[in-house]
Amino acid sequence: MDQEDRQLLHQLVVRALDKDAVAPAAIERMILDAERSGAVDDVVEALELLSIWGLSEVHGRIIAQLYENDSLGGGVFGTA
Repeated sequence: MDQEDRQLLHQLVVRALDKDAVAPAAIERMILDAERSGAVDDVVEALELLSIWGLSEVHGRIIAQLYENDSLGGGVFGTA
């Protein structure tokens, strides 16, 4: 994740904390795109940020999607 992506993620987290209805979906899309591109470190970094800021609902949805991606043939967990 480059500096521009980090800034965007931080902005989206702040918007989500401010109850912006669009921000959580944008965060999910950003993290799942990173997962699809194989950027595991970026996924972990983003999930840690969500956890730190208390966005547990968004965090949980992303984790569920990552597990589903794994069951479909690969992903960050490497269990397929």
